[in-house]
Amino acid sequence: MEATKEILKQKIFKQRLDFYGQSLAAYLIVLVVFLILYGTVEEGTFKLNAFIPIIVLMVIIILSTVVLLIIASIKRKEIIFLDDSLIFRNRLFEKKFRFEDIQRIKISKSPSKFVKNDASFVRIKIKDKKKIFLVRTASFYNTDELLQCFIDINKHTSKKKIKQRAPSA
Repeated sequence: MEATKEILKQKIFKQRLDFYGQSLAAYLIVLVVFLILYGTVEEGTFKLNAFIPIIVLMVIIILSTVVLLIIASIKRKEIIFLDDSLIFRNRLFEKKFRFEDIQRIKISKSPSKFVKNDASFVRIKIKDKKKIFLVRTASFYNTDELLQCFIDINKHTSKKKIKQRAPSA
């Protein structure tokens, strides 16, 4: 019974991969258009000149997008919120941080106006670690709920800091 309660309380946010697929489709359409525009019809046959710099550049972009899509689908990043901890997980590793270990959380909006309004960056500083974890909320499903979970954790950690400072003042 308690195991099912634990499963119901945890929140799992998975990384979105649809952006890579949409980008790949758009790049392929542009490549086909360029091939048609730069192709020539000679003696009733259609010939392609595939070594035009713009076409080579498009092929490089398409190949790099395919590689990034494969890497992202292999990793399958997830963020898991439990009652007292936060887990960053992918297929290769898992890092668990208790809320007490979080030194600070800084939430900022995306500096670009071309991105969705709900795109936020969350910077998480862990005690005794130099590395700051950066989470782009728009990269995960349920962006609003993910951002709200980080806001709740931020409130939780800031309340603990206030309680710790009060007796010493």
